[in-house]
Amino acid sequence: MQTQTDNQLHLTCIKTLLAAYSQFDERIKYNEKLIKRTIDASFSSFMNVETVVDRILDRIIRKEKLISLKNKIENLINSLPCNYGQIIRMHFIEKLTTPQIAEKKELTTRTVFRQINDGLDHCVRKMKNFGLDIMQFTELLSKFKWIENVYISQTCQ
Repeated sequence: MQTQTDNQLHLTCIKTLLAAYSQFDERIKYNEKLIKRTIDASFSSFMNVETVVDRILDRIIRKEKLISLKNKIENLINSLPCNYGQIIRMHFIEKLTTPQIAEKKELTTRTVFRQINDGLDHCVRKMKNFGLDIMQFTELLSKFKWIENVYISQTCQ
């Protein structure tokens, strides 16, 4: 049985990953750009081959981790009951406010707020099924500083 603190930590983890989701494509492209720059720089400088290979491999691994994480989050959202998945997507990915979602879905703001919370509860219960656990999340925070910044903003809300 999860304690209240564990549940809160899982909830913050899910909120952070959902809030960070919209930045994934940009970060994936950034890693591709750095791979290309490293390759280009290796031809015009006296960089050690091992250094070049290490840098390129590091960026490829980062890019692949981001793609994998993005897919896990997408699969998690897609696994939610229809209304919850749509509301979670609108709120966290499309960045719509509760009143905007309510107007678009012809619901009350209270219903939208409740469905966001219920959707997040579903995410917390299912997150392990999609390879999203606290240990991996902690590793992500240390590897990707930009996700750590999203986490900090989520914990301050």
